[in-house]
Amino acid sequence: MSLLFIRLSLVFLFLIIANLSFGQIRSIEISVNGLTCAQCSRHIEKSLEKLTFVKSIAMDLENTTASLLFKDNEVIQISKIKTAIDDAGFSIGKMTAMVDFSIDSVAVGMIQVFPMYTLYFVQCSTKNIDKPTKVQFVDADFMDKKEFKKWSSRIPNAIPDSLINVYCIAL
Repeated sequence: MSLLFIRLSLVFLFLIIANLSFGQIRSIEISVNGLTCAQCSRHIEKSLEKLTFVKSIAMDLENTTASLLFKDNEVIQISKIKTAIDDAGFSIGKMTAMVDFSIDSVAVGMIQVFPMYTLYFVQCSTKNIDKPTKVQFVDADFMDKKEFKKWSSRIPNAIPDSLINVYCIAL
């Protein structure tokens, strides 16, 4: 191959990558298993405050939830959210997110790629997602084991590689 062809190929590849449009997770609400007191709530909040992409945290002891808002144009690392909850001594019972997608519609089996993970839709009650859309994560790491068993038959054995594959429902 000629050097010119290689250079042109690299420039073309760069232009394709530069024009990829990724969605953005705006917020996440986490149902926290074991959240029973103000001290527990504060312990989780302290753990989540260490995440550099988190803009604000609102703990709700009555509903046992943590609501996270994210900084604009930051890469949201959902695996680090799980680690922060685990490190505080708790577990995720349910996790939902408000997402601005880079696509206009969604269907079962559709994949949406984000910088650090891939969302794979296993159910869609919303078809048009041209505005922020609520999704529920149905991945074993982001819900109760009992609830995950109900969904496990819908989860494919293999999808395209990425750093983290997360299965979700468009609500």
